Amino acid sequence: MELFKPEIISEPISKEKFQELIEIGKCFGGVVKVVVDIEREILSMNCELHCDCADQLVDNESEWPNLWGANVYISKGFVIYTSLINIRPQDNNKSDMVRREDVKEKMEKIINKLIFNK
Repeated sequence: MELFKPEIISEPISKEKFQELIEIGKCFGGVVKVVVDIEREILSMNCELHCDCADQLVDNESEWPNLWGANVYISKGFVIYTSLINIRPQDNNKSDMVRREDVKEKMEKIINKLIFNK
């Protein structure tokens, strides 16, 4: 198990991968950082900083305006939609928390599908 090895997820993760994320999350208060591409419906996870996951997605042809960060509490099954990359006054989001319901709904759908297999 390697800490801070960002990886792009485009298909639902396996049960084994889910367990691995629980173990990684234990080292950081139960949190795994993710950045979601709401247009391509993929995400990058397991980064030290959200910007690391965002950079990985940009290198993989994602566009910055489509990327939003969150903190996933794997073992508890909930998400907090906060990240410094979310501060975007030009996109009507003036705090680190995702305030736009349309964006939050898309993120939730993608995270549930790819990480929680819902």
